[in-house]
Amino acid sequence: MDLKDWNESGLSDHDIARAIVNKWCDRIGIDFHPDTRPREYTPPMSREVAYDYDTDMFTLFELDLDPHAVVIEAFETRGWN
Repeated sequence: MDLKDWNESGLSDHDIARAIVNKWCDRIGIDFHPDTRPREYTPPMSREVAYDYDTDMFTLFELDLDPHAVVIEAFETRGWN
């Protein structure tokens, strides 16, 4: 989903950010960091997954909040601190 689709969902920026961060925490695990490019992960992401990741990270950084704080919150919720 892009930012337009998320905005139409009626969710708050924080809820959108949490959904995106949780999605990538589930897929990548504790190594997830929103500033990491898809090709920098090991193993590298497929083109399709990398496109999805880039779209989500663009959306995450367009929201009116600190994406890094949302990641920290998600990590703490998962006991990854």
